[in-house]
Amino acid sequence: IHHFHLHEDLCPNCGRIHKAGVPKGHHTGYAPRFYPLIAVICGIQGTAGRQPRLFARRSLGSISASAAQNIVDRISESIVPHYECFCDKAWEAKVNNIDETSLKLDGILWVMANISVVFLMVHSNSTKEAFKELVGPWMGILVSDNYGVYQKWVGGRQKCLVHLIRAAQGLAEHTKAEIARCGRWAKAKLQRLIKMANALPSKVEWQAFYTRLRHLIVIYQDRKDKAGTYVRSLSNEIESLWFYLDAHGCGADQQFCRVHDPVWCPLAQTIPRY
Repeated sequence: IHHFHLHEDLCPNCGRIHKAGVPKGHHTGYAPRFYPLIAVICGIQGTAGRQPRLFARRSLGSISASAAQNIVDRISESIVPHYECFCDKAWEAKVNNIDETSLKLDGILWVMANISVVFLMVHSNSTKEAFKELVGPWMGILVSDNYGVYQKWVGGRQKCLVHLIRAAQGLAEHTKAEIARCGRWAKAKLQRLIKMANALPSKVEWQAFYTRLRHLIVIYQDRKDKAGTYVRSLSNEIESLWFYLDAHGCGADQQFCRVHDPVWCPLAQTIPRY
């Protein structure tokens, strides 16, 4: 890095201020690590305004809002090829975990992740149009929560069991004994289901598991409390609870598993085959 003092003065002929230019072969700018530092701060804040300038003024010296924005624009332009590469890699995957969350400022952060890559997209909303933009031509197996946009997915879909277990734990801590019992029962069944990804059950073990799960739903499905609401959600999503046991490569913890024998899998005829 070379530091040049560029002098300026008033021209007695034209009356305007003239400033010396940077010598040929050099260009103005900041230190290489300063660019990503400002870009990260702007990304966290969602703006190239006051916070980056305040940080620079207190730590490194002053920087204008336009200079901060120019840094962000330059960084954004430089990472476009990488962004597009991550997107293509996500679309090539057979299985993708997809979720969305709101940002501090306006906008929604969409996530499309698999065992190889995590692709992030910021969009102005969380509608099905944004979802279509995220998935593009991809038609693989979707792992997601219970958001309505995901429930209409035309490909194979695996319900995120962690979300269900977290909800079951909430029921298990309820002050009402019967609701707590439902939560503990559901949590135990779902944890057993996750373990099946790495230790597939026998025909007898599966039939016993399936029978007990259906028994849980039958007992609580007509209740008007939280337990009833929860088991009805299990019943509505039951075809998506163990899709990873029927579709190779869709394990709850992303571990590849063998394909079940369709002869004895209870819902083999209703779950899409891959």
